[in-house]
Amino acid sequence: MTLELVAALAKLLIYAAALAGAGTALAWASLRDALGNLPNEAPRRIGWSAAVAAASALAALAILVARLGSGFDPSLLGAALGGFAGLAFAAQIAGAALLGAAAGGTARRPLRLTGAALLLASFGITGHAAASGAATGLLAAVHVAAAAWWLGSLLLIRSACATQDSRALAALVRIFARAALFVVGAMVVAGVVVAAALVSPWRHDWLTPYAKNLLLKVSGAGAALALAAYNRFRLVPLLEDPGGTATGRLRRSVTAEIALLGAVLLATAWLTTFHSPHEAH
Repeated sequence: MTLELVAALAKLLIYAAALAGAGTALAWASLRDALGNLPNEAPRRIGWSAAVAAASALAALAILVARLGSGFDPSLLGAALGGFAGLAFAAQIAGAALLGAAAGGTARRPLRLTGAALLLASFGITGHAAASGAATGLLAAVHVAAAAWWLGSLLLIRSACATQDSRALAALVRIFARAALFVVGAMVVAGVVVAAALVSPWRHDWLTPYAKNLLLKVSGAGAALALAAYNRFRLVPLLEDPGGTATGRLRRSVTAEIALLGAVLLATAWLTTFHSPHEAH
């Protein structure tokens, strides 16, 4: 049980670091014209996140080898890196390396985005979704990439709350909201299709422990979406009043939204470690 808990923690760190780092890179590329004079927080976040993602991937590999048998045996390492698991590990390490090496600078953007793509694609190579077929794995990668962009955008908006005036901040959030309509929409659609493929809702016994935990994860994502709608339609119009307190309220609300996404990642790490879509009641 101890190794399983450590494995879940390693997964949580990989998920959080990959989505924060790659997501910041994606959001920085798509929102850069509206970000204004933000401090050099994005490159630092990308660099640190890439380092944590690489270290967590190595830790997860060591934990997997330990779970396969006692003591170090080269054959166990070969078994852990065999097939798609090894390909996913290579994508995580290569993606994190590229992302960290190209963390800052406009000229490095293509390398930075390539690293982000590799890191995020690794989640569609192995796991429950990938085991259901290549199409489901691809949809899982789309789901993760969209979620990463959402998280990265929120992290940048939270920083902007401390550096931009209310009108510039309102313009940034509106640009984010227009893009989110498509990106987060794609995330929801891909997530629904993947979930339906995994839990088989048309079966009479579909409400397995895996499905119940999946519903908790979906509830957290739904709460984050509701908070995002509140930010867009309630708080952003208030930013037009330069003497108001909407900027502080938006920052607190965005922080809560980030925390909800963190809870979703925690639920995902728990779900993928302790449950399987094929388990019985």
